[in-house]
Amino acid sequence: MLRRVSLVMTLAFVVSTAGVLVAQSPSYAGSKGRRNTMYGLAGVTIWQALEGKTTNAILGGVGTAIAYHQYKKARKKEKRLANARYYSSLRRGRSYYHPTRRYRRVSYRR
Repeated sequence: MLRRVSLVMTLAFVVSTAGVLVAQSPSYAGSKGRRNTMYGLAGVTIWQALEGKTTNAILGGVGTAIAYHQYKKARKKEKRLANARYYSSLRRGRSYYHPTRRYRRVSYRR
């Protein structure tokens, strides 16, 4: 009986530790998620200001400003990567399947 309890406790410890480690792994949010976070923080800031809680409103405003900065940075990075992807595909030429050859590159440059 004691051995079984010890096994269950060890298993519970391993599962909870794995859960903590997974939860601490970095998450990569896109610009849309960052924009939604910014809007949520702005709403909380406005609500706290209307309630008369100035300290919470000031802290919410700082958080909103930081979220806005991160959103703009993520949006700029996404645009830059999209442009690079588009122009590099034009430079390389598009790939088309050909039955005798695996892929044939077709370049549109002259």
